[in-house]
This record gives sequence, structure tokens and C-alpha cells, in this order.
Amino acid sequence: MFASLAHNVHDVGFFRRSQSVLTVRGDDMVAALGLEAVTLLKVDVEGAELEVLRGFERTLAAHVPFVVFELLPARRDAGDDDSRVKRAAALMDLLGAHGYRFRQIGDDTLGPVQERIDPRAIARPEDANLLAVPRGRDEALPG
Repeated sequence: MFASLAHNVHDVGFFRRSQSVLTVRGDDMVAALGLEAVTLLKVDVEGAELEVLRGFERTLAAHVPFVVFELLPARRDAGDDDSRVKRAAALMDLLGAHGYRFRQIGDDTLGPVQERIDPRAIARPEDANLLAVPRGRDEALPG
């Protein structure tokens, strides 16, 4: 539970043990599997979303899938130099450069379309699930 490949996401000592695992760049796996279409990526990697999506940049550009991911909340009083705030900004920049906009996933609805979501505005961990929507493809989604 709460395993992560990202460094500096959780406080020192948060994890009781570590384990080596094989990792493969997402774009390389898409190519190896010979996938003709990728319509949805679901990324749940406890803080390593930025690294995972960097590994899918060719897929994002070529297939333009919807992306479901988690944005770890940050303290409301966190400054712009806070590691979670900086990582979230980098994630928004990466997806934004591919033409994505964002909607928070609620219990029964999707929030309004936003150009960026600040992790300091996420009140509860259960509100941290987001949908990255390719520009121009959000009008068909329920709200």
C-alpha cells in the first residue's frame, strides 16, 4: 500500500522497506505490444505520475488518450517551492503542452474544465483523482 517509484514524495521514513522492481518506459511497452490505439491511460502510482507520463509522451502525442491520474494534495499554505506544488506544476505543464485540460472526478460527477489544478486546492485525498481531457473532446462528457 502506498508504494511509489518517486523520490521525495513522502516524508523520510514513510516506507518501512524497499524492493527493486523492473520498470519499462510506457512508450516502449505500447510499441512492443503493437497497440494500434490507446484511448485511456489510468495512472495510479502514488506520486510518480510525472515520471510515468514523461514515459508516455510519444503515446500522448500520437494517440491523444484520456488520462485518469491522481494529483497528490499539498498543504493550503505550501509555497511555490513545495515539492508537491512543483511536481504538480510540472505535470500540468507536461499535459498542457499536449493540449490537455483537467476535470476533477467526484463521487457522481466531473468538475468543470480547468486549464490547471493546484494541489493546494484539493481538500481531501479522495478529491485528488483527475481526468485529463484532450482539448476539444470534453463537450461529450457528463458534468
